[in-house]
Amino acid sequence: MADEIIISRSAPARFSFPVRDAEARQIRLSLDVRFDWKALGGYTSGMSLCINGKKVEGSRLLNKPLKCRLRNGTILNWSSEDSANYIVMYAGRFSDEIKTNENYVYGIVEPDQDPFRFVFDLSGLTVHNQENVVEIMPLHSVDLVVANLQIEYDEQALPRINDTAALVTPAPSGPLHDYTWRPQIMLEPRFRKSGPEAIAIEFQGKAYVLKSRFSLPEGKWQVGAQGQNSNRLTEDKVLTENIDCGSYKVQRRFEILPGRIKVQETYANTGNELVGVIFEHALLLPEKPKKILRCGRETELANSSSGSNPSIVALLSAQVAGLVAEDDIFRNQHYLQKTEHELIIGNRSLGLGPGAEHRLEWSIFLLESTSYYDFVNAVRQAWGSNFTWQGPLAFPRSEKITDWNVSNVTPAFIRRYLHENPVRLVMTHLATSPSIPRSKSTLEHPWIGHGTAIPQFDWWCGRTAVLVKTMREVAPEVEVYAYLHKNLCSEPGYAEKYRDSAALGQDGSVLRAGDLELFQPTLNNSYGKALAEVYRYIVTELGAHLYLDEICLSVTAAAPYPEWDNCSVEINPSTHQVVRKLSAPNLLIRPWLEEMIAFLKQNNRKLLANGPPVTRTLQDHHFQHFVEAGAGESGLIAAHLSTPLAWQGYVVGLPAYKYFQESLNHGALTLTWSGVWNDHLFPFTPLEIGAGYLIGEERIVTRISGLFGWGDDSQAEVKMYNGKGAPVEAVAAAKQEQNGVLAYEVRMPSDHVAVLIRKKTDKRP
Repeated sequence: MADEIIISRSAPARFSFPVRDAEARQIRLSLDVRFDWKALGGYTSGMSLCINGKKVEGSRLLNKPLKCRLRNGTILNWSSEDSANYIVMYAGRFSDEIKTNENYVYGIVEPDQDPFRFVFDLSGLTVHNQENVVEIMPLHSVDLVVANLQIEYDEQALPRINDTAALVTPAPSGPLHDYTWRPQIMLEPRFRKSGPEAIAIEFQGKAYVLKSRFSLPEGKWQVGAQGQNSNRLTEDKVLTENIDCGSYKVQRRFEILPGRIKVQETYANTGNELVGVIFEHALLLPEKPKKILRCGRETELANSSSGSNPSIVALLSAQVAGLVAEDDIFRNQHYLQKTEHELIIGNRSLGLGPGAEHRLEWSIFLLESTSYYDFVNAVRQAWGSNFTWQGPLAFPRSEKITDWNVSNVTPAFIRRYLHENPVRLVMTHLATSPSIPRSKSTLEHPWIGHGTAIPQFDWWCGRTAVLVKTMREVAPEVEVYAYLHKNLCSEPGYAEKYRDSAALGQDGSVLRAGDLELFQPTLNNSYGKALAEVYRYIVTELGAHLYLDEICLSVTAAAPYPEWDNCSVEINPSTHQVVRKLSAPNLLIRPWLEEMIAFLKQNNRKLLANGPPVTRTLQDHHFQHFVEAGAGESGLIAAHLSTPLAWQGYVVGLPAYKYFQESLNHGALTLTWSGVWNDHLFPFTPLEIGAGYLIGEERIVTRISGLFGWGDDSQAEVKMYNGKGAPVEAVAAAKQEQNGVLAYEVRMPSDHVAVLIRKKTDKRP
């Protein structure tokens, strides 16, 4: 149909072709697509496709899975089953460079993925004996390059590999895998000296070796393991050593605990000058691992890091070994590397002021398992992450937004809404003005109130106050959370008023989000002081709880701020000399957040946040953090060690149910209410999360068949939902009892979900 053409958003392309035998052969559309760009440059949603006015949805994509793993470990979704919008790559040409360039972070690493080629099954969308019209619509301002556009007819139909409805498997009839919850049995490792430069560790007959090194001037290194180790296996649970690195000293403490070795390292500046420290710890594995995951993902990059999932994990033949950063500083400064037989965790940016010291903490986890999720659950237990989650959450949308934001919220409306949407949490939209449409918004007269502009939006503030007051009268158990973004500000004149508080890039330039500048609040700068008045206003005047958008996500890179976070520097990797002071935004803001949280607690208010916590200080407050749907599987994995709660506030019905199922695939529970399947998910106190299921004290939620129970005599009410999210009538789940332990046989087709609600007894109120 066409060799190579350029298509712009202002002029979508249309092609027609006749069909003479639609019923006899599979009709396929194939094309190569990329953005018209100079070089490789990432990806975004770029193309929509339809034929005869009907959407060509992702379930019809034949030549590659909808999910694709990139070199940096991100899981890219070309589209979804029910969407006709497709991701397109920025590239200067159709070539293999996107696969072969090992330095390209968005490179394709899976052999069955063609980054540019799309092949679709058009069967059932065409019309026999007339012209059929294909329309290609660009979704972005950058033009599309389309090549090798073809229509094929084939008697041999290619399978629809992305059509889950066609791939549903029936309920299993044979033996079931046993997922019954039992406390993790975590055995203790032991120390053994292996030489003057390493610490040997034995775990269940396998030998691991830990090597550490610490920076010295002129690019030199001091090795660790100089302490008092014995030459044989020892029952000692604690090992200590002191390392003199000249301008600073390191006190190390290794403590054996069930399933792990807890490491504390205190770095102390012994002089009167600023000191930069680089250190690295490498764990030599006893065998080549089957897989190494960094931050919960497979990645081919040289370095990885994640403040919320700061882990590197090796899956061995019969054991799991993992390193994880734990304190605030290390979680924000670490890097993770791998070799064929080593796990590496290190830090290239630790700064010590004159006479200062910092204690960094990390752990070595060793488990008898082959599961990444066993590692996750062990860390969650060690970190105290298993507190009770409340839900579901409402984010009023669609036509209902008019009722919530325009008219006074009446008790009758609240009762009707809660009857239709049985929720425990409600979060507001952004502060807006009914008198300023988006099309006429300016910096002087914004249509959205961000940050310090919020109190100026009287209409939104009044509606929110009425909502809180009415909800408290009608349903006091339902919590209302008012929106705030700590970095966005739309107050007129913000640039001059808060000049000292600008959020900065690594080169010192001011960061922006569209037309707005970004700000970094601290206790001392002007924006931090002004924004503190806003959250106080939301709590005391509006009476709401606080929802903080992108709490640790919006501004993240260390930069040369006017205030120092007292621990971050840039260090020359060759000479080990400090180049300059930097501040990591999520460390710099800690005192401001702590003051905010203290105020919330004093006023009996809670925090709800978008994005997982990246400091132990924030995580230990046990507030609920969720992951927006736009963050995809990668976002859910990043939340594995805190609160893996999934948020999709813009869809209901079948698309929302599919998102609920997808979230379960990654051990996450959907927080937002979008259908009857959400009615029995909360409260939920996690005991174990896994691929396809979560086990909580109050209930079990699973999309996989198996034996499920709580490891005791607990009985359950079993609810089940079919592939469209409709309740299944007369659910029959056989019970198995052995030695007083009860388990339920959950047998269901692969597109179903089951919820086992633990029944209350005198022993379990």
